Amino acid sequence: MTSNPDDDFLAGLLEDAALQGVALEWSTPNDLARRSRETLAARIAPGRPGTSRGELRLAGSGVVGHSIRLSDLGGVLSSFQRTVSAVGGALDGITSSRGSLPASLVQRTNLRLDAAPAPGSVRLAITPEQSPAAELYPNGEVPLDDTSRPLSDRSLEEVIRLLRAGATADPTAREFRAEFAELGPRAASAVRAFLKIVADDDLDLNLSWQEPRRPTISAAVTSSEARFLEQVIANNGLDDDELVVRGTVHTVSDRRPLDLEVAGAPMRVQLGDQLPPDIHTLNVGDVVDARINVTTEQRAGGDEVVTYTLISIERVDEP
Repeated sequence: MTSNPDDDFLAGLLEDAALQGVALEWSTPNDLARRSRETLAARIAPGRPGTSRGELRLAGSGVVGHSIRLSDLGGVLSSFQRTVSAVGGALDGITSSRGSLPASLVQRTNLRLDAAPAPGSVRLAITPEQSPAAELYPNGEVPLDDTSRPLSDRSLEEVIRLLRAGATADPTAREFRAEFAELGPRAASAVRAFLKIVADDDLDLNLSWQEPRRPTISAAVTSSEARFLEQVIANNGLDDDELVVRGTVHTVSDRRPLDLEVAGAPMRVQLGDQLPPDIHTLNVGDVVDARINVTTEQRAGGDEVVTYTLISIERVDEP
């Protein structure tokens, strides 16, 4: 009986790894077969062997058969993409919710979709839009010790780690909340919006990701878990940001929003429940330092609504 060349190669791969004292990481049998193909590819050409790919599977009462409302699917996908980009921004040091993410960073985290139906669920195959080589080897030079990873891989890994922490959360969700201490309010806002859409649409999701030379990683969240985690972010103010700006007063009232000009651009600031004590002394044209709370709401249609709420304000006596 002849042996299968693929099986022989896989057996040799495992044996070589054992002799070298290296443990091959894997989570599914497919990981070992994939690793054998990647090792063969790496012997033929240097650099990263292949591209990453993943799957977002949606189920629950929001899915009938293998169909889902287009409006629901559009909201889930746009919010998921925003979450991946926001987490990627946090990994690159951009944690504040103010302003837009750089176009170059968004390009590095953009995903593409290849949808396929499956009984009882909707399966969405996802891949990075930008090739790994464009980010890792922009000049065509592949280092001998190549350990760098594209931002899309690192972002998806972090998103899955977040969802895992949430799905296994205790009633205080301490581990889940702690993740946002470093990721910041922009990522928290994006994750909250994504979880809210999943919960509102009565969806259960399963997200998996395969990166070359690494085991498959995955996380599953039910609609009820998504609702709980969305409320954890909201109730703990994890998506709230705070900034201090210097601007010029254009309109002032104790009942209507305060209009400021900050760095040449208008900013409308809500007054909030408690008025700062100095607001009655302000006049049009005054230069002020304002401490402001920033919240970002991401709606299902893709619109992002930023709300500025005044915390304190102080007139600046410029020379």
